[in-house]
Amino acid sequence: SVAAAGLGIGHSFTFSESVVKNFAFGVTLSYLYGLSFTRVSESDFYTETTFTDIEGNGSLVAEYAEGGDGYAINLDTTIALFNDIRASVVLQNVTSLMEWDKNAKNILFHFNMNENGLEPLLDAGSPIDSVFVTQDTSISVSKFASRLPSVLRLAMMIPLRASLSLNTEYEQGFDDSVISSTKPRFAMGAEFRPNRVLRFRVGASIGGSYENHYSGGFGLAIDRFCWDIAVRSYNGLTSKTSKGFGLATSIGI
Repeated sequence: SVAAAGLGIGHSFTFSESVVKNFAFGVTLSYLYGLSFTRVSESDFYTETTFTDIEGNGSLVAEYAEGGDGYAINLDTTIALFNDIRASVVLQNVTSLMEWDKNAKNILFHFNMNENGLEPLLDAGSPIDSVFVTQDTSISVSKFASRLPSVLRLAMMIPLRASLSLNTEYEQGFDDSVISSTKPRFAMGAEFRPNRVLRFRVGASIGGSYENHYSGGFGLAIDRFCWDIAVRSYNGLTSKTSKGFGLATSIGI
């Protein structure tokens, strides 16, 4: 898991007689603070069962750390078209690097099955865990390095009226990992602005490597200060269909 704080710089161009009313681009440099890291680097398992016995063994090597830091760079551009329609392109994590150096270590785990003692153990009513003989150890290392996956986002904002807008987004990852997927993800949402300060939002997304998401939230916009809070439910909206929820917040100055 990673927390991030970013600093962005950008510039915009205005066109008076053109379909494109405004063109803006920017670069964001983010400082990343790592909270925890676990990655399986090697694994090997083998099992075989017959009518009379069972045998097998396996090993696993995992990289583990309790913290680290790094950076990520994002590129983004926004185009304002006629009727206040806006289109944007964001390339997230164009380049990034995380170095995990707090209590970093390799964890080695090995197991084998006590096939010779399987039948006596089961006849004696011993738990099935007694069949396995396990051994684990750890080796301290200086650090691990990892990178955040790059993601392309294409979005469009369509005003429906002065206080209501429709937002769509297409997301394409370039790697299959825990936080990205080469399967495209589509999202759609709406934002209602009853006044110059409050923002209310609802949305849903499908595709990618995650369950369908349903979200809602609100935001505050006071001059250049922005504070947004959102809640997201996975797979469903009711207690019977939902597989969990997430809470996110962001502050912009």
